[in-house]
Amino acid sequence: MDRTERTLKVLVTLIPTFILFFLFQNYYSELTSIIISFSIAHTLNWIFNGQIFVLLKNVGWVNTDKDKFFIYSSALKRRIEKTNFLYLAVIFGSLSRNRLTDSSDLDIRIIRKSGLNNALKCFLFIWHERLLALIYRFPLDIYILDDVSGLSKINSEEAPIILYDPDNYIVKNYTEYFFFQDIFHKSMDFPEIIMVYPYDPLHKNPGGGIKYVDNLIMGLLKEGKKVTLLGVKLSDKTIDEYQSLGFKFVPITEKSDASYLYLLFLFVKTPFLKLPINSVIHSHRSYFLLPFILFRQNNLKIVTLHGITLEIIRVSSYAYLYPIIEPVFRFIERLCLSNIDVYIAVSNNVKHFFENRYPWMMNRIEIIPTGVDLTTYKPMDKHKIRKLYGFEEDDLIVMFVGRLEKIKNIDFLIRSFTILSQQVSNSKLLIVGNGVEESNLKNISTHLGSKIFFMGSQPSEKMPEIYNLASVLALCSESEASPNVVKEALACGIPVVSTDVGDVSSIICNDSLGKISHKDENSFARDLIHMCKSKGKNKVFFEHRNQFVTENFEIKKMSESISKVLEYYL
Repeated sequence: MDRTERTLKVLVTLIPTFILFFLFQNYYSELTSIIISFSIAHTLNWIFNGQIFVLLKNVGWVNTDKDKFFIYSSALKRRIEKTNFLYLAVIFGSLSRNRLTDSSDLDIRIIRKSGLNNALKCFLFIWHERLLALIYRFPLDIYILDDVSGLSKINSEEAPIILYDPDNYIVKNYTEYFFFQDIFHKSMDFPEIIMVYPYDPLHKNPGGGIKYVDNLIMGLLKEGKKVTLLGVKLSDKTIDEYQSLGFKFVPITEKSDASYLYLLFLFVKTPFLKLPINSVIHSHRSYFLLPFILFRQNNLKIVTLHGITLEIIRVSSYAYLYPIIEPVFRFIERLCLSNIDVYIAVSNNVKHFFENRYPWMMNRIEIIPTGVDLTTYKPMDKHKIRKLYGFEEDDLIVMFVGRLEKIKNIDFLIRSFTILSQQVSNSKLLIVGNGVEESNLKNISTHLGSKIFFMGSQPSEKMPEIYNLASVLALCSESEASPNVVKEALACGIPVVSTDVGDVSSIICNDSLGKISHKDENSFARDLIHMCKSKGKNKVFFEHRNQFVTENFEIKKMSESISKVLEYYL
């Protein structure tokens, strides 16, 4: 036992002893108070340091199955990797002797970095880990070593299993060793993925987040992965109809997809959810993971970051609340993100936003763009579809797809289209979607008469043919991450004119795909006309756009990327 470990044990016994002594001295003699106080403090120290379950497993009263052993070890490994005060962490004992049984304990030795500050941090870390082991009834035998010389006291027949060794000390100084990841992957099946997002797979409301999650689930299922969706039930369908989707559906709320209700019921239901012990929790909002951080600490947690925090409020009619909400939300966001294991961003600008906001996330964020289902989003017979919807084959149709909210800047598009319509007599503007700004947009566009069509929200299965109505897709939002509408339009062979927002400029990388325009009505109108007349009708360009999406944004690529991330971090 090294100096730091001895100091830890002495302090955790003496401090409670003194506190209890001052309580008992009014009732007993000093000697009796000291004996009682020391006995209670020493017993509590022994219990709270997790040693009780090491003892109980030795007498056969507590058993830990293989899955629980490896999942707990993997979670501890991730917590160790987040520290900056440890030099090395290795496993010895029955696992390193290849004699793991239900009565085995997890025998870990960690070596701290030098310095008093690192010793104090290590002290708190070990106490926290022993307390967690007590809560989870896990036999954890973990000790601090002050330097690598302490490893020489360990049985030489036990080959170390590396949990954490950034400087490759074990690799350089031991002839036989193992990596925990290798043993874990050989011992455990690929985990079930628990998708956390408030959407109904049989009643899909519009929105990029819903499309992303739904596409990701479909892609993972095609790879043979097991998926459970913790969603919301908005339809009147039976649970049996949901289970026929090919994945398990657990409704967290019914009749509402409001985020605050969803989060509230997650807190209520998470402690009682029967999830596989090795399941991975994948949320698409950081704060939805808070209940799992509290109640499911050993599960790997992933968050996909879909956009810039609270941007929708900052540019809405509720902008006056932003200075009040932002500090509170940032506190919650920081708390959640610091306890999440894997970060995924849908675009570079989202990645850079979070890295600037939280420097400790630097180089820890994976970029996995949104994907498109190319079996449904593809070029179709434009003449036939336009006839079906009552449009002429030579109409110049500008289309917007999305929520009708202030952040989408649709009034800018209406002003731009007004300029365009004065130059092109057969022009039409199709607004697909609904939202709080709908009545306002209708009021400011009355002068356009029959040239503008508000089509409302459309079922997802109809969207491919609706895209195929368009001559060009227009996007002019104040803020975006990686807008799926751009990729869906391109997959249907439709060019895109957009302001420089989100990652659109990295998608529209040549003139055949579209145009990045200035945030000026005249320029935007001019680019819409140019794109329709020069590139919009050429069949070669239609095929090129679809091929571009196939090569870069197919759903299969997205799900494969997620699987690779899981394999790396597990």
